[in-house]
Amino acid sequence: MNKRKIVFISASEITIRSFLIDHIQKLNSKKVEIYLITNFNLHEKFFKKLNVNLINIKFKRNISLFTDFYCLLNLTLWLLKIKPDMVISISPKGGLLSSIASFFLKIKIRVHIFTGQVWANKNGIFKRLLMFSDKIIINLTTHVLADSKSQKDFLLRNKLIKKQSQCLVVNNGSICGVDTNKFKKNLSTKLNIRKKLNIEKNSIVLSYIGRLN
Repeated sequence: MNKRKIVFISASEITIRSFLIDHIQKLNSKKVEIYLITNFNLHEKFFKKLNVNLINIKFKRNISLFTDFYCLLNLTLWLLKIKPDMVISISPKGGLLSSIASFFLKIKIRVHIFTGQVWANKNGIFKRLLMFSDKIIINLTTHVLADSKSQKDFLLRNKLIKKQSQCLVVNNGSICGVDTNKFKKNLSTKLNIRKKLNIEKNSIVLSYIGRLN
């Protein structure tokens, strides 16, 4: 029996490391062969222990027409060689190039996961260009996923998807869930931190965690 082949594509390896490692490990089996296509930079050793096929393409996160076209050709040749049953893309650049290549190669199942829109806080022609890029992804893929219901609603409000059924949110959202062995209530830790920061026991604390790009 031939193995099913699944290819994961992202412009940045950190996206795969952050969100997809558990999925990849659970899918990788005697029945499924996994390929990872991304710009591994200096972290290829981390992925080698997963026992999957690694393909290094020097994607750039920012727009670079010459490099992007070269990466598209390179990606198309690799997909032509692999002949995957499914392609799963994540990240704007990975999704755009993956959707174009896999569509023209007629790969049966083409999935893209939206984790945020880089154009949300942009203006003018640059915003319209980035939105058009997302529209290409949506039109060329067979399955569109969003990592939250609010993001799906955002895509609807901005008319990138036309109806609810065009985009799927798994359960209540998230990509890889929450590790409850790591993120859990700990009263002693809570009290120690409040004591260290001179915060009253019953004071309400508002915290924000985000990424600076």
